[in-house]
Amino acid sequence: MNNRFRKVQAFLFCSALALLVASIAFGQVGIYPNPSAAGREKSGARVGASVASAFADSTPTARVAADAKDDALVAQGKKRFQAYKCYDCHGQNGEGTDDAPDLTHSKRTAEEVSKFLVKPSADAQNKGMPDIPLDSPDHKPLVAYVMSLRAK
Repeated sequence: MNNRFRKVQAFLFCSALALLVASIAFGQVGIYPNPSAAGREKSGARVGASVASAFADSTPTARVAADAKDDALVAQGKKRFQAYKCYDCHGQNGEGTDDAPDLTHSKRTAEEVSKFLVKPSADAQNKGMPDIPLDSPDHKPLVAYVMSLRAK
């Protein structure tokens, strides 16, 4: 290989490394193996984000827009939580009752919450918990709301 090619290769490598480090520093790429290890993560939803998505939405304006969208999704999820009467078992603020667990101290990831909504345990179903399919317009807002209940 010629010297010029090596210089270009080194420059590209350093540029990619700098972008990755900057993305991690600004919270665009999760570096924790799970959300419970990521104390700084609001909902765990961003943990494990791909490098490509980090580069796509790295501007402050995009982050504000995403946070506003998250807030709207959480608000919609709260309405669905009320409409499904989830509070009958989980408590008004997700604090749990004798019939259902505390959602404010749950260690479940957003993916695990999503899977549980699709296919609740037999015990949860026997207590009246409905299944919420992935394609339901209520599914994503409910996951967002449940993740937002985490103790801060």
